Amino acid sequence: MREVEGLRAALTALAAVPLDRLDDAALGGELVELFALAGQLDGAISARLAAFDGHGGASADGAVSTASWLRSACLLGPGEARQRVLVARALDRTLTATGAALDAGDIAYRHAALITRAVEDLPGEVIPGMEAALLRAARLCDPARLGREVTRLRHAIAPQLAAGDAEAAFDRRALYAASTFGGTVDVAGTLPGDGGATVLTALHAYSAPTPGDTRSPAQRRADALVEICSRALQSATPPESGGERPHLSVVVDLAELLGRPGAAPAELGWTGPLTTPALLRLACDASIVRVLTAGESEILDVGRRTRVVPAALRRAVALRDRGCVFPGCDRPPQWCDAHHLLHWAHGGPTTLANLALLCGHHHHLVHDSGWQISRDHHRRWHATKPDPTHQPAQPAATSRAGPRAA
Repeated sequence: MREVEGLRAALTALAAVPLDRLDDAALGGELVELFALAGQLDGAISARLAAFDGHGGASADGAVSTASWLRSACLLGPGEARQRVLVARALDRTLTATGAALDAGDIAYRHAALITRAVEDLPGEVIPGMEAALLRAARLCDPARLGREVTRLRHAIAPQLAAGDAEAAFDRRALYAASTFGGTVDVAGTLPGDGGATVLTALHAYSAPTPGDTRSPAQRRADALVEICSRALQSATPPESGGERPHLSVVVDLAELLGRPGAAPAELGWTGPLTTPALLRLACDASIVRVLTAGESEILDVGRRTRVVPAALRRAVALRDRGCVFPGCDRPPQWCDAHHLLHWAHGGPTTLANLALLCGHHHHLVHDSGWQISRDHHRRWHATKPDPTHQPAQPAATSRAGPRAA
């Protein structure tokens, strides 16, 4: 216990060091040293955990297992507690070289955990060679790269087991998407390697930053996923849903569409109430079905579905604009919406002169952030940034003259 008490005193003294007295070189050197010491500390924890587990200390304390004892006494989560026990046993019994490397601070605990998982189902005769190869890699790379090396070596040493790994990964595939009370949708999931690579390739293609883009990479990926799904729904052959092509349904009172105060908000089928700017953005180029009601529930008449921007007119807009007209944007017509410069709900005509192509990102800017798109007599497009002081807005960007502005 004296050693542990001495370590606690040393850490207390370390925490009291005024960091403003250290320059960046000193801080960097200490960080490298501290991470190595963290590995050594994890080595000491694993050695003591293996001894405690071997002596049956958990059962003597009334716990059903060493992992259960860790959860209660050390407040670890169930997954981490099980992993700690498995790693401690492996380092004590079969992976002694890995344990020595952790004790010396040559590798991190995550390296040791990866090596443990990599060899747990291998035949005993191949474990020493596998461990040696992975230890060489662990001393030179981070855990993510070590994970790739694990996959490569398992393919070389035990191809049948590697095939089983791939099948197990495929079985774990899952996607969760749930509406929240805040009107958003939470998305999480796991994909097998080839499927994940397909998704990452598509997200990369659709999430490139545009000129002046202030979105974070995560925001760009989120926008890319929405864009990909939008294009899939607009494709020629999506599978039918409920007897018709899948579509985004918005229920809106005419008063809300016209911006009258006190009107009930529009509602999306999956996520509920919709803000007025988002409603106008979705309604820019949509199919509209008129429904007359008596009160809130009695339907008197359902009109035919009509398209705000007919297909022929959209083709004309695409030929003229050749893509998103926001200055500096290079998104092609297939990625764009037909935007009404003066919204049709406010009396704007659905004509070539009142339409412009905008990609999803810039369509959001116009409707949700107050940007304005206009075209001058030289046929050049301008984007005007909103002024938070409510002074007359100033032009922020102008497209160069050319085929896109013809």
